[in-house]
Amino acid sequence: MKRIISLILICAFVLSFSSCGLLFGEAKYDFSYTDSDKYSAGNTEIENASALTRIHLSWYSGNITLETHSEDSIIIEETAEGVADDDRRVHYYYYESDINGGVLFIQFGKSGVEEYEGVKKDIRITVPENDGYYIGITSHGANVNVDTSEYVNTLEKLSVTTEYGAVHASIYNANTVQIAGYNQDKGAAENRIYELDAVGYISTLGFNSSYAEVRVKADTVYSMDNFGSAYCKTYFDVRKTGSIKILATHAETYVNTEEFTSIEITGREKPIYINIPDDTQFTLDITREKAYDSDKDMVSDVVEIGFENVNKVSDTKYTVGNGGKSIKITTFNAIYIIAEQ
Repeated sequence: MKRIISLILICAFVLSFSSCGLLFGEAKYDFSYTDSDKYSAGNTEIENASALTRIHLSWYSGNITLETHSEDSIIIEETAEGVADDDRRVHYYYYESDINGGVLFIQFGKSGVEEYEGVKKDIRITVPENDGYYIGITSHGANVNVDTSEYVNTLEKLSVTTEYGAVHASIYNANTVQIAGYNQDKGAAENRIYELDAVGYISTLGFNSSYAEVRVKADTVYSMDNFGSAYCKTYFDVRKTGSIKILATHAETYVNTEEFTSIEITGREKPIYINIPDDTQFTLDITREKAYDSDKDMVSDVVEIGFENVNKVSDTKYTVGNGGKSIKITTFNAIYIIAEQ
């Protein structure tokens, strides 16, 4: 029988950052956190950690890997270049209480240390396989890789917030997933991707970025909030979902689904592609957004619906069959609705 634990993001009442303390473009990470005297430095293996319930990981740059194993231990492995003292090594604090169970904090370095010039640090954390994890990761420019898919478990929550850097998450089920960031036009092109692959279901999905491509693949998504990318492509590949709502302003949008209640997409400059079963009956309502003079060369009035029984009610409304399901699109570019055989 699986142990039930939760992994909870500890908020401002536990960790206190000086305005996040991040000096962009400089080799500094100016931050502080409470209870710093209780932290230890360097790699470690914490045995008998089956009571683990909460974790907060704060990292500046490099690579973050979080995964699970069948043991009861927590393993923290940092690979560091240019680090000459413990002050700039990974710092961790683990404790257990009757109320919260086990709590784990991981920090980029010692509280109050600023200079990290010439330092390169990657971190790998391995935690016991369990249901109910609540994972909280915040970073400046680190690439984040979370993999809990090997076991049939359900995350209570996965929360990743980052300024820039790639995010890849492979999970089984989750009650809540919130991934957000890349709000500046910076960082390497190959890192501009947020990707989530869920074997099973996600109850609530929040997934958005300005300058990173957004990709989600799952069996089922029950509800969505703030989904899409402003300047990079958006891919939503989910077998079954309720109401799909996507905001993808300046790049292509791709939707592939077998079952849905409604689809609402707000785009602008690039085509929108929707792939749905060929027996779907729906009403398509189009709002043609006004294009600025600078956008005139991007305007396309093309509407292609790959179904046999299409009824064109007007230039902005089409029905297929009895028009049961609702598809609403706001754009000034082409729309392609493809019938999946």
